[in-house]
Amino acid sequence: EKDEGFEMLDRVLVDRLPAIAATARTPPEPTGLDHWYLVRLPGIRQTGWLVANMAYADIPLEAAMLAAGHPIVAYFPIGSVTDEETGEARATWLWFQSVRREQAHDFDRMMVLRWDASRQRYAVMHRASNLTGYLPVEIEAGFESEHGEGVRSSVVLDKSGDLFQRTDVYTANRAYQLEERPVVGALPHVPPSGFGTRYEFSARLQMRRP
Repeated sequence: EKDEGFEMLDRVLVDRLPAIAATARTPPEPTGLDHWYLVRLPGIRQTGWLVANMAYADIPLEAAMLAAGHPIVAYFPIGSVTDEETGEARATWLWFQSVRREQAHDFDRMMVLRWDASRQRYAVMHRASNLTGYLPVEIEAGFESEHGEGVRSSVVLDKSGDLFQRTDVYTANRAYQLEERPVVGALPHVPPSGFGTRYEFSARLQMRRP
């Protein structure tokens, strides 16, 4: 069957229990950890839980190869480059990855990938690693800054227990960090692991059908 897109509403990290847990008198020891997504099928508005390794990001293979096997938890097209040889518009991608699969926070790497027409492949235009970040990502197109018009992104990062809101802008061929300021007052969303359990996703993923 054809893979089906869905919206992600929530994400939790839970213990993986062996099959015997359904009938055991005493709870068995977990065998690991799994991320589960609360998902909604747009066409029928049905919701349910899906183990994360049954989903993948709906990104062209030429770009997705640069994920190096690490899960992409949110992604956005933030522009495009026209390939002069083929005349095809190739999207520029902003994505957020979870490199360490059993972490409680949502992502630890953000990357921008842009089509390199001279080499006929995607290349990393910008990368920020070793982050402790939480979804959702706030995106604003047509954002005006001192660097020109671009796409603004805003995320919440944890730094040694303190929360900061980081804002970046992506122009046609550059990425700039605009500011990183402490979060004061109410959070823009409710991240997991001590702050709550409910939060919204902006990304759409695809579901593998068995």
